[in-house]
Amino acid sequence: MSTNNTQLALAADPAFRLRFKGLLLQITGQILDEAAGTAGHTQRAVYARLVQTNIDTYVTILIQWFVMRTNLFGANTTVSIATGVPVVTTDATDAAILSQIATDWTEIAGA
Repeated sequence: MSTNNTQLALAADPAFRLRFKGLLLQITGQILDEAAGTAGHTQRAVYARLVQTNIDTYVTILIQWFVMRTNLFGANTTVSIATGVPVVTTDATDAAILSQIATDWTEIAGA
């Protein structure tokens, strides 16, 4: 079961940050390929270009908020310190993470 603490550990985890970065970039490509008639497309596309151009900054800006969203908080995230170094795992699938990013994109783009 996820808690606020496990989710914040997930946000700080270098492996998860790299995974989130890749999934964000995947969504930006989808946004830029969507039909121009899609509701809010202009703002969504402008934000996608900003994210692509400044991906590391946007990972830092978004990740702590994002891990608290439904598809991630609802997943099982655990932190083990058995080795003395925190090991964070989550069973959130890439599909679930992509779905959450896509669901939230219009809101975070301000469209």
